[in-house]
Amino acid sequence: MTKYEIKKYIDDYLKKYNINNRLINDHKKPMLSKDLDTFVITYKVDAPGGLVESDIHIYKDRLQVRAYYLEAVSDLCKENNCYEELLKVINFINANVFFDSLYTPRLYLSTDGYHDIVITTVILYDFFELAPIETMEFITCYCPEYLEKFAIPIYAVVSQKISADNAIEWIKQNVSY
Repeated sequence: MTKYEIKKYIDDYLKKYNINNRLINDHKKPMLSKDLDTFVITYKVDAPGGLVESDIHIYKDRLQVRAYYLEAVSDLCKENNCYEELLKVINFINANVFFDSLYTPRLYLSTDGYHDIVITTVILYDFFELAPIETMEFITCYCPEYLEKFAIPIYAVVSQKISADNAIEWIKQNVSY
């Protein structure tokens, strides 16, 4: 599949299932709407703020799918300077928690100045073409659910209500891995 075929497939899928999305221009230069190549999707979840967002960046031969909590979580992290505690939890999740999924996203704290808590997956077009429905389900279901599963311990750590060790214990007791 080409970049434009992938974009059309994604657009058709999102419309078919009435998934709230918009195309954005992240190139910082004027572009025609047909040339925009980043979808942003908002999901209602049981997490601080009640929403998570994801973006699908469409490149020449791959997609980069990112999902992240809203600014309230990253703002709390910045305000409370809880990076060390948060990174302990993130490292535990990345090292120990694996779900039955076609792809394996990695959770991290972004270093772009926003300090977003993000999961990212790179999906090659060749692989997308082999499993398009499963890939779209991964993007639209699995990614927001992944963040929802860890919202309680992550939010508790960034708001300084519990320690990283307590968050890890919570994950061990409440998330099967």
